[in-house]
Amino acid sequence: MFCLRPSQIESVRNVRGETATGLCCDGGDVTPFGCKDPCETYIQVCLKEFMDRVSMVGSCTFGNATTGVLGGNEFDYSLSRPETSIELPFDFAWLVSNCMQESL
Repeated sequence: MFCLRPSQIESVRNVRGETATGLCCDGGDVTPFGCKDPCETYIQVCLKEFMDRVSMVGSCTFGNATTGVLGGNEFDYSLSRPETSIELPFDFAWLVSNCMQESL
């Protein structure tokens, strides 16, 4: 069986304009009000085996997908827009008898 694991992005809020590591996206200095320039936000999904503590290190065992740039620090999308959809194709054994859909 071949499945596509679809997920959709509805909105993003990055009020201070920082990366996940707390740095400014443009490499500038973080001020008390956040960063000067907005980020170019994209979403990357990495499907791994179960982990007690999530780690960004290592390979994406079951697949990965990345969107193009979706917007700046904050944006909202209608779920009917195609750019909100992220699909993770896989063709390996899964522990359920059918494919499930999940929204992020």
